[in-house]
Amino acid sequence: MWELPNNSHLFTVANLDAMGVLINLLALYKLMQVLPPGLATLEASNTKNHTRPDNMSCLEELEHLFIQCEVKYHLRPVITDHYPIISSIDFQPEQINTSSRPNYREADWDEFNKVLAQRLNTIPPPSKITTPEQFHRTFKKIMQIIAETSNPLPIRNDGGRESSTKTTKWYNN
Repeated sequence: MWELPNNSHLFTVANLDAMGVLINLLALYKLMQVLPPGLATLEASNTKNHTRPDNMSCLEELEHLFIQCEVKYHLRPVITDHYPIISSIDFQPEQINTSSRPNYREADWDEFNKVLAQRLNTIPPPSKITTPEQFHRTFKKIMQIIAETSNPLPIRNDGGRESSTKTTKWYNN
């Protein structure tokens, strides 16, 4: 698969069986190799032979995010036989659109309750609800009135997130 022809002595029945298990797992979990083939990732301490025992895999859906995946031979630490594999991944977080929300803390609740009561008086008085359709119709109408009454409330300046001077930061300065 990725070995040189002169390593054909490694292809024993036991090794091929083990390889089959690995290949099946890679396929089952849709893992892709992102380290290009043919790159040595280890220099044997005694013989100084270069081999490729290390690989980098990722989910098939994430493969396009890898900008680079390569072996950096010149960065190998002292007294180690493995070469470092350096990967760069493009992590661009999605932009979340925050919608403006009413600032309930700044609302004039006396005025709000007065307007809400006037608008609720425009619908029929409460009665026994006997069908799901009747419930949904009534619920929708009440929610519409509440939304229309809430519309003129002051808008929060923080994009809808709570902010407090008493919150503790997760990091220390």
